[in-house]
Amino acid sequence: MVKLLQRTQGCGVVLAETAKAAESVIDAFWKLKADFLVQEFTKRVGGNDVRRLVIGSRVTAAMERTAEAGEFRSNLHRG
Repeated sequence: MVKLLQRTQGCGVVLAETAKAAESVIDAFWKLKADFLVQEFTKRVGGNDVRRLVIGSRVTAAMERTAEAGEFRSNLHRG
């Protein structure tokens, strides 16, 4: 996944399914002088993920999010 750092709510997130696709997205973001990160996509059964808030070495809060059917992003904003 290639993610724009200035965006939120799943906007600016691209799932590059091949190395060539990732190169293309990275090149486009680079030319736009956009700040981005590249993150490994972990396919989860049912589109779930867990966000944890860690302070020091302790998990102080957590929430599970579930993506809509056919969607790889599980942002609350996306449903």
